[in-house]
Amino acid sequence: MDALSAARQTAETTGSVPAGFMMDAETYRCGGEMGFQGIDFYFAGRGGVLGEVSGAVVAAALVYFEPSAVVAAWERGRKVASAAGAAEAFASCAAHWALAHLPDGVDYGRLAELEGKVVSAASAAG
Repeated sequence: MDALSAARQTAETTGSVPAGFMMDAETYRCGGEMGFQGIDFYFAGRGGVLGEVSGAVVAAALVYFEPSAVVAAWERGRKVASAAGAAEAFASCAAHWALAHLPDGVDYGRLAELEGKVVSAASAAG
């Protein structure tokens, strides 16, 4: 199986896991309790891993979204938490969601290793 076939066959599962926690009401509740508004926690949490960067850098990394919306959300989020603080809180939400929703008995380390090979072999151009 080549990288494109592997990516196609795993796309739904690979996409549904992160979407599961990112769209979960508990994730939004956590962000709201911290002071984030709406989807700002998403942008602060995802972008926070880049460190103390400009909104333009975050927009360049999150290419699926309209850049000015990303910049605005990043700037609002930076008033609530540091980049590292937002990233840590977002990762904590992911960990809590995973414990509640993902089955035991799966070798997630091996799965991540294999997914990494698929990503590395795939073309960034699609």
